Amino acid sequence: MSRFKNTVIHTSTVIFLMLLCYSVQAKSITTITCNEPEGNRTDFYESEFKEINDGFAGVTPKIVFDNNKAKQVTVFFEPADIAKKTGISNPITVFNIVAQNADKISIIGQPNPNGVHLYSLFPKLGMGYFTIHRYNNINKVEASTATLIAKCNVTP
Repeated sequence: MSRFKNTVIHTSTVIFLMLLCYSVQAKSITTITCNEPEGNRTDFYESEFKEINDGFAGVTPKIVFDNNKAKQVTVFFEPADIAKKTGISNPITVFNIVAQNADKISIIGQPNPNGVHLYSLFPKLGMGYFTIHRYNNINKVEASTATLIAKCNVTP
């Protein structure tokens, strides 16, 4: 009976340590939090281009890099309820890393079904560019593009 107890205790200890190691590995290695991106949007409708100021009104993107996802990041648009009101249907979206070096990280994702977002982050400079292309998403326009900028903060 004591042999069975020892086996159970050893097995439980090994499982606990494995889970502990896994949870440590699953932690993010870097987080980039940006202010509200602001800039210009150009809409094309009624056969004309119309330019207006735009941005993520009240929404701040937080980009989380996880060492278990070498080619992906998770972008949180916070607060989620305001993000949904501004047209971001998926306030937690996985983006793919398309280019990365010591100075720049470019990611692409689709936080809403009508468009694509390309973000280029410059961690050493503390800023990012946010480019959005979408179809029939804002005020029933035929197509729209926005280029926004924001200051960003990197935390390990």
